[in-house]
Amino acid sequence: MLRGFLLIVLFNIFLFASATSRLDNVEAKNSELQKELQEQIVNLKVKDNEIDYLKNSLENIKSKLNDNLIDVKTYDTKIDGFDKRISDINFSLVGWGLLLTILLVAIAIKYSKAAKREAKEVIEEWIKKEASGALEDKIDSHLKNDKKSYIESHIQQQIDSTVSIEIKRLNAIIEDLKDKVKEGKEEIDDFKQIKAQMLLSVTTDIPTKEDIKNSKEKTIQQKSVKDYYNLGIEAIKQEDYNEAIFNFEQALMLDDDLEQDKIYFSLGNAYYYKKEYDRAIEAYKRSIDINPDYKVYNNIGITYAKKENYKQAINYYKKSIVNNPNNSNSFYNLALSYKKINDCKNALKNYKKALKYDKNSYFSYINIGNIYFDVNKYESAIKYYKKAIRIDDKKYQAYYNLGNIHYEKKDFKNAIIYYKEAIKKVPKIQAAYLDLFELQLIQNLPIDKELEKQYLSLSSDTKENRIKYDMLKVFENISKCKENGLNEWLEKYKDVTIGGWSFNELKEWINNYENKEIKEKLLEALDIFENHKA
Repeated sequence: MLRGFLLIVLFNIFLFASATSRLDNVEAKNSELQKELQEQIVNLKVKDNEIDYLKNSLENIKSKLNDNLIDVKTYDTKIDGFDKRISDINFSLVGWGLLLTILLVAIAIKYSKAAKREAKEVIEEWIKKEASGALEDKIDSHLKNDKKSYIESHIQQQIDSTVSIEIKRLNAIIEDLKDKVKEGKEEIDDFKQIKAQMLLSVTTDIPTKEDIKNSKEKTIQQKSVKDYYNLGIEAIKQEDYNEAIFNFEQALMLDDDLEQDKIYFSLGNAYYYKKEYDRAIEAYKRSIDINPDYKVYNNIGITYAKKENYKQAINYYKKSIVNNPNNSNSFYNLALSYKKINDCKNALKNYKKALKYDKNSYFSYINIGNIYFDVNKYESAIKYYKKAIRIDDKKYQAYYNLGNIHYEKKDFKNAIIYYKEAIKKVPKIQAAYLDLFELQLIQNLPIDKELEKQYLSLSSDTKENRIKYDMLKVFENISKCKENGLNEWLEKYKDVTIGGWSFNELKEWINNYENKEIKEKLLEALDIFENHKA
C-alpha cells in the first residue's frame, strides 16, 4: 500500500516536472522573441542615425542657401517642413518600438502564467480523481488526450499569431519609413539642383520639380560666361526665347563683371521677343546702370511704344540721341511715336533727320510720303515714294501708295499700273487686288481674270477676307445683268462687318450710270452695303 502511494507521488512529481519543462520551453521562445525585438530596435536606431544624417544634410543646405543673394524664405519653410517630418518620424519610431516591445512582453508573461495555472489545475484535478481509485485509467486517458500538449500548443499558437501580426505591422512601418527617408533624399537632391537655377532677382519664381528635371542636364557641366552668352544668342536666332533667357541668367549668376551690360541687353531682347515688355525694360535698365549705351535707350523706347506709352518712348529716344546724335534709328523711331500722337510736324522733322544720317532709309521716305499724302500734298508724296523706289525697287509699299495717290487724282490708268506692280512685288497683298478690282469695275473694265484667280488662290476662304471681294462681285453681276447673289451675300455675311471701305468712287460710278434699271439695282445694293458697313 505504501509502495503504491509512493509510486503515485513520484509519478505526480514526474508529471509536474514535465509540465514545468514545457513551460520553460515557452519562456525560452518568449526570450527568442524578445531578442528578435531587440534586433528590430537596433535596426530602428540605425534608421535614427540615417535621419540624423538627413538632418545634418538639411542644415548644410540651409546654410548654403543663406549665403545666396536671393530671398530663401520659401526654402526655409520647406526645410522646416523636413525638420518637422523627421521629428515626426523619430517620434513614431521610438513610440512604435516601445509600444511593440511592451505589448509582446505583456503577451508572453500573460500566456506563460496562464499555461502554468492551467497545468497546475489539470494536475490537481487528476490527483483528486485518482483518490477514487481510477489511477491507471486516468493516466492512460491523460496520456491519450495529452491535454497539457494541447494547452501548450494553444498557447504557442496564440503567441505566434500575435507576434507574427505585430512583426508584420512593424515591417510595414519600417518600409514606410524607408520610403519617407528615400523621398527626403530625393528632395535634398532637388534642392541642390534648385540652387544651380536661382535667378538674381528676389522676385524670381521658385523652380518646380519639372523645371529641375528639365534643367538637370544643363547644370552637369559648368560653362563659362562666354559659353552661356553665346548659347543665349544662338537660342534667340532659333526663336527659342525661354532657352535664351535661361542661358543669359546662368551667365549672370557666375558673378563675372565682364560685359554684364551686354548680357542684360541681350536678356532684355529675349524678353522683348517673348512680349514680356515689363521684364524687358527691367533688363535694359540694368544694362544702362552699368553702361548707358544709346542702343539700350533706343530699345527701351521701342518697348514703351509696344506698350503704347508713347510719351515714355519719346523720352528714351531723346536720351538715345543725346548719347549718339548721329543715330538714324533713334530719329526714325522718335518720328514714329510723334506720328502716333498725331504730331505730324515733329514726325516730319525727325524723319528728315533720320535721312540726314542714313540716306538709304527706305521707310523714312515712305513715311514722309504718307504724311504729305494725308495732307493732300500729292506731288510731294509722289516725290518721296519714287525716291524710296530708287533705294529699293523690290518692296511693294511705294508702288501701292503711288497707286492710291493716282486713284485719288482720278488718274486711273497709272493707278492700275502701280497696283499691278505692287502685286508683282508681293503677290500676297490683298488690299492691292481689291483696290485694283474696284478700279477696273468703276472704269467698266472686266476684272483681270488671271489676277482674280491668283487672289482667290492666295487669300484664305474666310468671311473676313472674302466679304469685300464678294461685294464687288455683286456690283459686277448687276452691271452685267446677271443673277447678282445679293440675298446670298446678306445671308453669308450677316454676322460680319465690311470694315474700312470708302464708297465714294462707287457712288460716283453708279450716279453716272446711264441704264436706269441697272442704276436702280446698283443704288439698292449700295444702300445695303453702306448700312451693313456699320
